[in-house]
Amino acid sequence: MDLFCGSGNFSHHLGIAVHASELDPAVHDATRHNLDRIGAGTRLHLDDIRRSRDGRPCLVAVKTNDRIAHDSLDRSFAGAEHLRSITPPPVLPYGANMDFHLYRLASGHG
Repeated sequence: MDLFCGSGNFSHHLGIAVHASELDPAVHDATRHNLDRIGAGTRLHLDDIRRSRDGRPCLVAVKTNDRIAHDSLDRSFAGAEHLRSITPPPVLPYGANMDFHLYRLASGHG
């Protein structure tokens, strides 16, 4: 699961079937167009992730910058299992470096 799919790069480079979400309709349309052009196997949704998965459990990968308030992830993924966060060594100014977070989203609601 790739939230805020945007360009779709994260989803495309995994080389496996990925469900992705992009809530902004203009970004969704542009991303869908680009993914279709390169033949990516990404299913792009606009709706709620749990609802789009029909209650099936899934993994969610989130890319953030190093300025994110980590409690915001805790609130956003309440009820999900945090599996791992990866923080590469910073090479850019503070706020421009990336962190990666992996969660397991259980079935059902909540």
